[in-house]
Amino acid sequence: MSLGDVSILFAILASAFGGMLCVYAFHRWMNRRDAGLFRAASRLGGKVPEADGIGWRSLHFSIEGRPALLEYERGEQHLTRVRVSLARRSPGVLRLLRNSVAYANARFIGSPDLKVGAPAFDRAWYVTARPPSLATRIFSEDRRDQVIASVQRIASYDEPTIEISRDTLIVRANGLLRRETQILDLAQTAIDFVGYLFRLGPEEGIAWVAAGDADPGLCPVCAAPMTEGVVHCDKCKTPHHEECWRYVGQCSTYACKGKRFTAGPVPGHERGAAAS
Repeated sequence: MSLGDVSILFAILASAFGGMLCVYAFHRWMNRRDAGLFRAASRLGGKVPEADGIGWRSLHFSIEGRPALLEYERGEQHLTRVRVSLARRSPGVLRLLRNSVAYANARFIGSPDLKVGAPAFDRAWYVTARPPSLATRIFSEDRRDQVIASVQRIASYDEPTIEISRDTLIVRANGLLRRETQILDLAQTAIDFVGYLFRLGPEEGIAWVAAGDADPGLCPVCAAPMTEGVVHCDKCKTPHHEECWRYVGQCSTYACKGKRFTAGPVPGHERGAAAS
């Protein structure tokens, strides 16, 4: 074998070894970056699937038998959210957000600020629900302090919100929350609210909604009637206010993640549809 052949072979082996080192270093970096996610998954009995490329991994777990997902969204405003499938188990729609955020988005909220009977909490948090009695039942006197503690667990994060629709419970905050304690804070608040919701029981005048029977007249984001400015998810056809859709950035239905919408008729009215 000539010296030139040896040089070529050495270069090939060096390139292969260098490639293996790069892959190893990349996986080490990914695992260090997502260490908090893996530790939280262990605590929650969940799993962290492999990411595509350098994308952010998600955490899959369950809450009282319902599928739950912690995911990251990168964009102009990064956010972290826990989404739980309710499968029509909610008897209504509820939304909690800090008052500073509520005032900034008051143009599309359009629902009264309900008071839960704790003055300090009522000053700091905006609560809206359809029917309003859903908030009263969740913040019932016998467990009001417990529910408030669940909300306050995420109060220190940037723009925290808790949203319950017919199909989905979402706990979210701005920023990419990667530490184990941060991930567990969002997950535990979601766990708490699923428990509060599932243990309400039926109430006269508020029926549990069967699959396929959701009231199309209420926006799943803000809980206000959809009398104008209605759009439908291009994937699952769920109606939203257009401004609420743009605020969330995607369909609010669990696991849909539809990014496109179609303008359509207001529920109960006949009107032509136009593409978004």
